[in-house]
Amino acid sequence: MTATHINATSSLRSRIRGCLLGGLIGDAMGAPTEGKTYQQIAETFGEVTDFEGAGTDDTAIRLILIDAIVTSRGHPRVDDFADAFLRAKSVSYRLWWVPVKNMFHKLEAGVSLPADVGWGNMHSSSSAMAIAPMGILNAADPRRAARETFEVAGLIHGGPSGFARDAACAMASAIAAAFAPNATVATVLDAATAFLLPTSAKVMRDEIASTLELAQRCGTYDAFRSAFYERGLREIIADPRETVPVTLALFRLESAQIGCTRRRPAPGLHIAPPSTCWWSSWRSDAIRPVSTLPRWTNSWRPARGSRLAPALARSLSRAHPRGAIGGY
Repeated sequence: MTATHINATSSLRSRIRGCLLGGLIGDAMGAPTEGKTYQQIAETFGEVTDFEGAGTDDTAIRLILIDAIVTSRGHPRVDDFADAFLRAKSVSYRLWWVPVKNMFHKLEAGVSLPADVGWGNMHSSSSAMAIAPMGILNAADPRRAARETFEVAGLIHGGPSGFARDAACAMASAIAAAFAPNATVATVLDAATAFLLPTSAKVMRDEIASTLELAQRCGTYDAFRSAFYERGLREIIADPRETVPVTLALFRLESAQIGCTRRRPAPGLHIAPPSTCWWSSWRSDAIRPVSTLPRWTNSWRPARGSRLAPALARSLSRAHPRGAIGGY
């Protein structure tokens, strides 16, 4: 192995760790304010500038997905994700939300196969919120990220709630694109919808396009927040038709150093739908190594996710032959 290859591998692993820790920290910071509007956040907390604890079901399910990736040696299928859920019951069942528990009970009872168990589940962001490792696994290959995520995310959502699976595909593609050596905000945002099905995923494609257009038109964080609220919020919290489009809009605004939106604040930010600010962190921190993350990395207690980061990096290198990831 050459010195150049060693340095490139080290850089990639650092960015993987940065991506994972960005998600862990953002989830922990947002946990106390989940379900609150930005007005309620301001009234209760003012600004949230620090965190305690290890996050929510967002982090728990992402760790289950990492387990599936590692145990499958970098080639996860829906069955691998299902097996990882069965292994995780005693550890994180209490954290799972209704759609995930519904999926799990059908799976555990054997009444549905893993490929079918997500059919008709209540829509939620449970697929999209955990999907960053699929983007990492397919670093710099957003097309493959979308294709592989389509199967894996089907464990939780499918059929009438299939737009939630499309949301996961959009997130995985965006994160994969962020790992490209020449990644820009534009290439990441373009990748989010470039590989979604043109007709079957039209709902998610249209929601992303209209929300990005709103952010572009508003130009500032405060203006976007007001316009987003005025346009109307979804009835069910964590509806991916809201969270994922807003996440991408926040990434655009945050990358322009304008800010971040609604129920979960991130550092220096005042509004965010559940999980959206730490989703933005995933994409932002995939573009840069862990050494550039803010001081909160020093506050994060060692967690299973951070310990699994090297294993995930090894799975990534096994899944892609040398040279398949441009620049690494």
